[in-house]
Amino acid sequence: MHRQPKTKTRRARTVALPAAAVKAIRDRLAAIAELERESKRPARTPETLLFGTRNGTPWQDSNLRRSFGYATNLLDDLGVAVIEFSKLEFTPHMARRSAATAVYHHETGGRAPTRAMLGHQDDTELPAYVHDLGLKAPDFTAIAASTSKALSAAALLDSVGIAGLRADVDIAADDIVSYSPQTQQHVGASMTLGELAAASVQHSDNTAANLVVEHLGGPAGFDAALSRIGDATTETTRTEPSLNEAVPGDRRDTTTPRAITADLRTYVLGDVLSGEERELLRMWLIDHSLGDTLIRAGTPKGWTVGDKSGAAAYGTRNDIAVIWPPSGSPIVIAVMSSRTEADAEYDDALVAAAAQAAVASLKKRS
Repeated sequence: MHRQPKTKTRRARTVALPAAAVKAIRDRLAAIAELERESKRPARTPETLLFGTRNGTPWQDSNLRRSFGYATNLLDDLGVAVIEFSKLEFTPHMARRSAATAVYHHETGGRAPTRAMLGHQDDTELPAYVHDLGLKAPDFTAIAASTSKALSAAALLDSVGIAGLRADVDIAADDIVSYSPQTQQHVGASMTLGELAAASVQHSDNTAANLVVEHLGGPAGFDAALSRIGDATTETTRTEPSLNEAVPGDRRDTTTPRAITADLRTYVLGDVLSGEERELLRMWLIDHSLGDTLIRAGTPKGWTVGDKSGAAAYGTRNDIAVIWPPSGSPIVIAVMSSRTEADAEYDDALVAAAAQAAVASLKKRS
């Protein structure tokens, strides 16, 4: 399957294959050898795909999604539980996460077998693959507000890579919307895509966020990027500042805590981005002070927090974060709050207190 023209890491990786996969590969190589004997000419070159389509071309993401979807629907009809899968939310990457979760929670599994299956050298990325079957907080629909800027910046990294961030983008007076502290200083000039992404995350610059989303193909392109990493819940429809209206019952530009933490985990701790891209995204999330009164305020001293906050009408105050304790696995958390009155004030202390309670609970479990 061809997905992107770049490797995820520079180092070699050894991935353990199950016996069924090894047998399938050996059977395929034997079939190719038999074809060569019958035709008396080479049936395979170094460029030939081992498992291509019937036309010899790479499988596309949509083909695998459809094929695996049939399988999961059948399992569902048979009453077999499939971790994280549903008829509407399936993506091929979920197969990898589901397998990792099954191995991790099996009586003979655990960290080492899961690392071997994934081809990972340490536990850093395990939280992106292993679903904690014992910790499920109630989920609910909430306005994403500016927390989505962390995801659009990550999607941009996935789209253009480090080199692509050097591209210049002209800043016109008509581009400027409310709260654009960085881009308004460059009207009539230009900023690079990297500078726009950084301004969007570290300064919550609305114009910068809009230009990043525009480069992704608008809200529809951003929505498609999230779908490609398995998010069938979050809806991105509008740009800044209209996406912050937060009218109750309006599903536009909404997400759920579970969906947005899964996205953040995938981008920051998973392998969708390269190591260099993940490190840059991590720096954008950590190196600012916008969230000092939110999740960071509810986190023990000495812990590293990378977050993106958001605010909207109806007293909406959100913060999503990756927390790195001095030891142990990272924690991904979303605190999302709102009120019933359109002009209600939001409460930073509430977010900090919720984060503090969540972290304390997780510490007890570790």
